[in-house]
Amino acid sequence: MNGKEIVQESQGDSIFIRLGEGAGNVDDLKLPLGLKLMLDNIRREWAGAGEDKLNQLLEYVYSTAPMLEVKYSHEPEEQVRLNLSKEREKLMSELG
Repeated sequence: MNGKEIVQESQGDSIFIRLGEGAGNVDDLKLPLGLKLMLDNIRREWAGAGEDKLNQLLEYVYSTAPMLEVKYSHEPEEQVRLNLSKEREKLMSELG
């Protein structure tokens, strides 16, 4: 995150991730517009607490193109760099 501090905070069954005191605000991270929009969509879609919401999120994540690619081409414990371009290609093809 460009050297900015990130803090994880537990509240009930949820863990919230926010910028630390010295980080300023999200705009200070200078994220590309596409990534900002993607993160905002993720926040709106998956905000909420509870095990059911978490299970839905995990089911979705493991069905995305990057995760499927890794699942079929790498060992379970192997660390692999995440390639979001595959997910972008899939999304763009779905949008037409």
